[in-house]
Amino acid sequence: MVEDEQALLLLALPGGTYLYAGDELGLPEVSLRDEDLRDPTWWRSGFTERGRDGARVPLPWTTEAHDHHGFSTAEATWLPQPDGWGSRSVQAQRACASSPLQVVRAALAARRHLRSTPPPTWLVDEGGVLAFRRGGVTCVLNTGDAPVALDRWGGDVLVASRALDRLGRLPAPGTAWLR
Repeated sequence: MVEDEQALLLLALPGGTYLYAGDELGLPEVSLRDEDLRDPTWWRSGFTERGRDGARVPLPWTTEAHDHHGFSTAEATWLPQPDGWGSRSVQAQRACASSPLQVVRAALAARRHLRSTPPPTWLVDEGGVLAFRRGGVTCVLNTGDAPVALDRWGGDVLVASRALDRLGRLPAPGTAWLR
């Protein structure tokens, strides 16, 4: 799973970026029972390497569990979806402005303005903060232990992986794009 912080950092950098199925929903890798595994790696390794199945569970589209969260009307899918998957579905996340889906969508929309910008200019900072500027956008990644004031980089927040605190600071971990 790509966390929102990582996704925003990757999307701010130049070049192609891949979001694998489920990354845009913030889906974790699923821990499957041995008997549910289907990846040939499982058999070829003599049942020692679990393979990729935990990252290939069918995506949840709706909150309804009866149809595998909108993925299929079949009795069963090739890999089982975990309980509670509906709360991570596209349908559930569309209704929440701070959901992983909405954060990724906002970043992709803002990324269009970065297509023909120069390479990043790295900004010096300390205390677990990585910051760089590309064109008119500044990306701030807070990996420290405390919230970080964003006013030192100026600009309005375009998108953030976490809600800012009441003082307008970026929590840790967190990534924000400023214009």
